[in-house]
Amino acid sequence: MAMAADEKVRKFYISVWLIILLVFHYVYIKVQPGDYGVLLSTIPCLILVSYSRTDKLFRMVHERLKLVVILALSAMAVMAIPHLYTLAATIVYFMTAALFYPSSRIIQECWKYGKKGCWKEQAEEIIRAYHCFHHAIRHECADSGKDMNPRDNQYQITENNEE
Repeated sequence: MAMAADEKVRKFYISVWLIILLVFHYVYIKVQPGDYGVLLSTIPCLILVSYSRTDKLFRMVHERLKLVVILALSAMAVMAIPHLYTLAATIVYFMTAALFYPSSRIIQECWKYGKKGCWKEQAEEIIRAYHCFHHAIRHECADSGKDMNPRDNQYQITENNEE
């Protein structure tokens, strides 16, 4: 909820994520000094220094399951190439960080209610909507028998799963 409600928290999350990724690259260079494949995986790190670009990419990966599958398959393919372990690890680490990033829909919901309103009055409703539409519909949300589109902002979930 903190990342959904406050842009500063999202910036902090991206900064910490990038620092940990760069520390991973540094440690890998110290452990494997002759392996220069790490230079190729440092290029995505430099591209992701920009907050706005990383924010957009995290949201894109978080909201599109097809993109997650493509990235996972590419990470497995890159892992088979010698000296490109760090690039595969960077891709997987990026996917993991995007998984915990809030979606555009939840950020808009929190923005609509404001920082304080998102935390207090609407937190339970936003959390329920987030978990019921996050990549796959949960069991209690799927029992209503109605077609549910995750991109449909008109659908409201109530306690007894009725519209």
